[in-house]
Amino acid sequence: MLGIIIIIGRWVDWQGFVYTFNQISLPRLILACLLQLITLGLISFQWIKMGQYLNLRICFWKMLDINLTGTFVESITPSVKAGGEATKAMMLCSQFKHSISEAVSLVGLQKTISSIGFMIMSGMSVLWFLLFTGIPMADKKIVGGTFILFVLFITTLLWLLMSSEIHWLWAKIPIKQEKQLKLMQIVNEFQGNFRNALRDRRFFAIQLMLSLGIWSLFAVKAYLIGQALGLEIGFFAIALTTYISYMVAMVPLTPGGIGTFEGMAILLMGSLGVPTAKAAAFALILRFVTFWFVFLLSALYLLIKNAIKIITKNSTTDAPSPY
Repeated sequence: MLGIIIIIGRWVDWQGFVYTFNQISLPRLILACLLQLITLGLISFQWIKMGQYLNLRICFWKMLDINLTGTFVESITPSVKAGGEATKAMMLCSQFKHSISEAVSLVGLQKTISSIGFMIMSGMSVLWFLLFTGIPMADKKIVGGTFILFVLFITTLLWLLMSSEIHWLWAKIPIKQEKQLKLMQIVNEFQGNFRNALRDRRFFAIQLMLSLGIWSLFAVKAYLIGQALGLEIGFFAIALTTYISYMVAMVPLTPGGIGTFEGMAILLMGSLGVPTAKAAAFALILRFVTFWFVFLLSALYLLIKNAIKIITKNSTTDAPSPY
């Protein structure tokens, strides 16, 4: 984060940036961080409910442990969350003794419904941006094009996962026949579970509403920060900046989208008439709450968790034998 601040300082008004940065009060920052903790809790709750739907036994605290570990992994790998989701699938297998097919089904179902919720929220923001802002057409094309590419990527991925007509494509993967059969089993089980979820309208509606609520909290956190910094733009403008910047950060260029999120947020804020210094301060504080705070929290959690394991193991080893 220090490196990003130094880079920003080279092309923004440093005094204006520092002044704006200092406008955020500690209580407001703590409130934003608390909302981020609530977000983590809601995500874990959603995993549990989806696990119950798939007849998987999952407890809240272990799911929170898995999510924190997955968050740490995805924060240090430039893999569009693939690293974090793979970690979650492996931990579901090891901690809850689920099969790889069951674990992948749960991870895939949660990520699919979450992505649908994200597309709805970002789509509403993009529509508002294109229709009700008087910014240059070039900036509108950038935002609209980015959203279209994201939707195409998600729909293509869903089609690859859900279509029964492309099993031949999976069969072309150059792996051993035994592993190929296992892969097909995983894909078929995921397809069946997702189709069942779509048919169960009540379950799908509840999970989609929960996803919309989780994504709405991202915009609420951004709005709280924007108001504290004195940004003279509305809720939808801040929501747009948050969702589009997050979308761009998902492109696997840097670990956790570091730099790409901040750059897009500053670009969008600038197109909405926000001074660069204010936009940079907003981007860094929002990024701290939604990325660095969670990353440091997960790193601290894993450090304490492993330290306790080592201490417990050593104390058990050093204990005198009763014989």
